[in-house]
Amino acid sequence: MSIWKPALFFVFCLFIALIINLPVGYLMAYAKVPDQVKISQLSGTLFEGQVETLIVNQVVIEDLEYEFKSSCLMTLELCYQFNFTDSKGQIRYAPVAGSVELAQLDIELSMSNLTGMSDQLLIKPSGSLYLSSDKVKYSKGQLADIDAVLVWKNAGIVGEDIDLGDYQLSISKQNQQYQFVLSDLQAMLKVNGKGELKSNGSYSMNINIDTKTRLDPNIKNVLELVATKKGLRQYSVRRSGTTDKRFLSYLSFEGV
Repeated sequence: MSIWKPALFFVFCLFIALIINLPVGYLMAYAKVPDQVKISQLSGTLFEGQVETLIVNQVVIEDLEYEFKSSCLMTLELCYQFNFTDSKGQIRYAPVAGSVELAQLDIELSMSNLTGMSDQLLIKPSGSLYLSSDKVKYSKGQLADIDAVLVWKNAGIVGEDIDLGDYQLSISKQNQQYQFVLSDLQAMLKVNGKGELKSNGSYSMNINIDTKTRLDPNIKNVLELVATKKGLRQYSVRRSGTTDKRFLSYLSFEGV
């Protein structure tokens, strides 16, 4: 019996070593990848590797590298650190709770990486989007918690030589509702606004815009298309109503 114990331990260690060094492409052949996720040129192992192109809901990410973080095993979670271009973040998966959490996000994407998302827009935005967050949590297919800042840098319109500056959108979940705060970062347009989305699907939005200086005619046309003119150089956006039930199904309003 004493001979079998070290033999079984050796076989167990050999099995773990094989899993660690098994090409991740082989493992992915048995994994169920969501339809909205496309992976191209995946190389490496389960513990570290690289993806040449990753598309998630029409967002294109290139040259993504990932590395397994063994420290999370102490909390029964699977964690990966990922990096691409000048961006980084961490993803944590808790099998018991069935939750996925994105943390330490420091990501910037050019609008050209988001062309699929803007195909339905009448006017194509230019510049880049910067996302910073310590907490974006999904549970059972729903957004369960979020505290993030999204910045539209060098805001403009494709085909126009215009730079309106930077604008910031803060998103958080508080008191079982989602709240939004919009502001400019010393940009050409003075912007301040708030919005909220409640569990019953009702939403409201109140945004004030001061143009400060004379605007390019194209920008003025866009403003007059989406906002109501209140003064010589002042506009406002007031919206309220009920959001689509399908969109609402992706959100959780319960406490975390």
